[in-house]
Amino acid sequence: KDRQYRPSRDPESNRQYYGGRKRGIPATKGDLSSVETTELLEIVARGEDTRQQFKGDITNASSLAAEIVAMANSGGGKLLLGVANDGTVQGFDRADIDRLNQLIANASSQLVRPPINPLTENVSVSTGVVIVVTVPDGLTKPYTDNNGVIWVKSGSDKRRVTAREE
Repeated sequence: KDRQYRPSRDPESNRQYYGGRKRGIPATKGDLSSVETTELLEIVARGEDTRQQFKGDITNASSLAAEIVAMANSGGGKLLLGVANDGTVQGFDRADIDRLNQLIANASSQLVRPPINPLTENVSVSTGVVIVVTVPDGLTKPYTDNNGVIWVKSGSDKRRVTAREE
């Protein structure tokens, strides 16, 4: 089903479908799958679970760090910022996106031990932009927040655990 990228002499026709997604340049095997708007809406329709968490807005870096820690300790997942817990897609404007990207960077590098590098992707929706934060499965578990607390996912919630439980 994947189409191979074959360059053409016409630069406009070099915009090929590769792996089912329209790209301006050829994808590589290392490319991360991007979240399309329809895929985002399907995730929202399924609701929250261990791998997907909805957040309408985040202003507290410590709360965000706890979510990142829980996902890294529990196999990874996606935080959908701009989607309320009830599944309402709110989206953000440009100023909010800048603020949230800074908050994500600060929380993941300064409030998580060892630091984690989540990936962010901005997905356009009719009400603005939803930020999809992909947290990888942690390689050096257990991860903790800046207070030394270990968090794990328990269904769609997170819970505190002791080192022995982890």
